[in-house]
Amino acid sequence: MRRGTKTLKEIINTNAEIICKWTTLSTQRIVFYTNNSMIDIPRFQKQIILQKNYLIIFKTTDGSIYGTYNNSNLNENKTDVFNDINHFIFQLNPPMQFKRKEFNDNSFRIFPWKKRSKLVFCVPGAFIISNPQGVIYPYISSYYNGVTWIGRVISISELAIVQCIGKTEIAPITIAPQKSLEEIYKQFENILKSYFNKPVLLRKVVGWNKVMMSSNEFNQTIHSLKGFIVLIQTIDNYVFGSYNEKIPDHKFDNVKDLVDNEHFAFSLIGVSLHHPKKFIRTKKNTRTVRYYPDNQQASIFGIPRFYFMSKEAIQLSYDFSVYYQDVPPEGIELFAVGRKKHLNYIVKPLEVWIIEVIKSSD
Repeated sequence: MRRGTKTLKEIINTNAEIICKWTTLSTQRIVFYTNNSMIDIPRFQKQIILQKNYLIIFKTTDGSIYGTYNNSNLNENKTDVFNDINHFIFQLNPPMQFKRKEFNDNSFRIFPWKKRSKLVFCVPGAFIISNPQGVIYPYISSYYNGVTWIGRVISISELAIVQCIGKTEIAPITIAPQKSLEEIYKQFENILKSYFNKPVLLRKVVGWNKVMMSSNEFNQTIHSLKGFIVLIQTIDNYVFGSYNEKIPDHKFDNVKDLVDNEHFAFSLIGVSLHHPKKFIRTKKNTRTVRYYPDNQQASIFGIPRFYFMSKEAIQLSYDFSVYYQDVPPEGIELFAVGRKKHLNYIVKPLEVWIIEVIKSSD
């Protein structure tokens, strides 16, 4: 195999069509990615457990790209996959797929994690990945048809878990109704109120249409508020947003990333999400809101791992499902239809509101 110069994410995008052919599933999304030689094992296992139809793809320091595919899922009590007739291993430079000779064998294994554990996962007969190195088994050709890989020690430079989604598994795309944000807000106002653990009053503070406000105007608007919702309607009439309470001092010179444990995200009208849904972070005490200084020319406001708002467009983060709970398989793609850019999605806003949230003092 040739030494690779592209990143693993670029290679996955380049080979999307052949991955679809191998898996017979139409869409891929990255649910875990690392370019650290020491893989975060608990985070890796959290993304693998309960997944179906997943690829694990890794790039070695010499540029080789290897991977494994399994159709069957694991759970907290099941750490091995057996009898997976859809399982195969593969390489991506050049693309080649290798089927297992006996399907009634174990084809994937994760290891119960302990604090000093180094083992990440294993494909019995093919390879084992641990921190910081792995091994391709020298007798791999005894287990897989046509494989010519040489058994050796390998070092991982990048690794990704890619979930594959078939058309039949995705809810039909909703054609969003042609309603104004005013109409949509009135329709869902009580649902928004239900997302809080105490009675609240909601009051629209400001709204802007197509021409976005500056970071200075945004900061001045939210500075006097104790909590606010950003409600976004795209040009395709999908509607989503976020809630935050942490607000910085009005004057600051650099980007401010703040921890806001009251933050949540939500979708009111989604691409394949037919009912409004609230999403909370998987972990507390993480940076959940980003403010830009008043002199910022382009960027306005952001929710790390969800969206970033600029004067031109809104960028939706591809790894939303890693950082929020109970996200459907489509991940960030359930929020809006957009143009893909470096795995993220770019959407155009039609209208954006800032809504003040006043909580009851009871």
